[in-house]
Amino acid sequence: MKATYPVKGKDLLLKLDKLKQYVDTKFMDGIYNGAETDESIGQMQLRHLIRFVDTEFSDTTEMYERMKRSGRVSFDMLWTFMTPGENVVYRCGISDEELCGKIRKAVYKLNDSCPSKWCLQLRLDVYDYNCEGYQKYSRIKEVLLYENEKPLRGFEVYPYKFMEDSGEIEARLLDRGSHFGYLTSAVRYQYMEFKGSMYSKKRNYFGNMQIVKENADGRVMVDQFSFSKIVTDREMENAEPSLTVARDGRVRTVNISENPNHIYAQLVMDPNLKEITEHLVAQQLKNLERSELGRLDPIANKGDGCIIIYYGPPGTGKPSQLRHWQKSCRLSSLVSEHIGTGHISLRARTETC
Repeated sequence: MKATYPVKGKDLLLKLDKLKQYVDTKFMDGIYNGAETDESIGQMQLRHLIRFVDTEFSDTTEMYERMKRSGRVSFDMLWTFMTPGENVVYRCGISDEELCGKIRKAVYKLNDSCPSKWCLQLRLDVYDYNCEGYQKYSRIKEVLLYENEKPLRGFEVYPYKFMEDSGEIEARLLDRGSHFGYLTSAVRYQYMEFKGSMYSKKRNYFGNMQIVKENADGRVMVDQFSFSKIVTDREMENAEPSLTVARDGRVRTVNISENPNHIYAQLVMDPNLKEITEHLVAQQLKNLERSELGRLDPIANKGDGCIIIYYGPPGTGKPSQLRHWQKSCRLSSLVSEHIGTGHISLRARTETC
C-alpha cells in the first residue's frame, strides 16, 4: 500500500503553477484512447486535483489578482504574497537601510511579545559577510494584525517583484552587495575614510544594552578587510570582527571614500615627530632603489634595519599607516601596544620579533 501524506490546500494553491507543468496533454480527456496505465491514472488524478484547487480557491485567486494590481493587501491575504522562496526587501531595525533576503517560512501565529495579537511571522534567509566569508543565517520578521488593506511596500518586509521599479530595486541591492564584497574581500593596502554615523550596542548605567548612534567622520581604515571589522568602541589596533556591524547593516557602505593622498596629513601626533617619522620612512623607500654603497644611514650605529616607534590616540590610523608602509619597506614585524606600556615590556616584545 502506498504511503499518503497530508497536504494543506493553501500549499497546493502556492504550487499550482508548478503542478500544471506536470500535465501531459496526450492524456487529456477525448484525446487519449489507450489502455489504463499507472501513468494515465496519475495524470487523471492530477487534472482532478488542479480543477479542485482552481474551484476551491477561485475567490482567493480573484482577490490576489486585484490586490496585485492595486499594490494593497489585506492581512488575511499576506500569505499569497509572502511565499517561501520569494526574494524580499527588509529594513534594518537600526539603520533603516533596505537589505535583501529570501523567505524560508511564513506562518500565521500569535505574536510573541503581544500574545493576544496575531501576526504573520516570516523567517528570512540572509547572506552576509562575517569577516571570513559569506554565510547564511536566519532573521525573524513579523507583520502584526491590521485592519483593511495596506500598501505592500509599506511593510518592513515586502517582495520587490510586485513593485513597478523592481528592476531598479534589484540593481540597487546587487550594487550595494558588490560594493560591500569589494570593501571586505578585495581591497588590500588601500586607505579608506568613513564619513557618516555608525551604530553600536553599549550598556547604560542600569546594565541594559542600548543602541548608540555615533559620529564616525574621519575614521581611517586600511586593509584588514577592515570595513566589517571596525568597532567604534575599541582601539583601531585591536579591531576585531564585528558580526553585528557586518550583519545588521549598521554601517552605510555608500559613505566609504577612497582617497589615500590626504590620510597621512590627518594623523594626530606631535608635528616634529611626525615630520621626522615621515623623513625616515621616505629615506628608507629611497634606499630600496640604491645600491649598498650609495645608501644613507639616518641613525648612526643602529645596525641593520630600523625601529620606528609610532604613537597616537586610538582611532588615528597608526596600524593602518604602518601596514601600508610594511608593504613598501619590507618591515619584518609590527608590534601594537596600549598607551602606558612599560619600556621593559615593549623592549621584550620588539626583541622577540
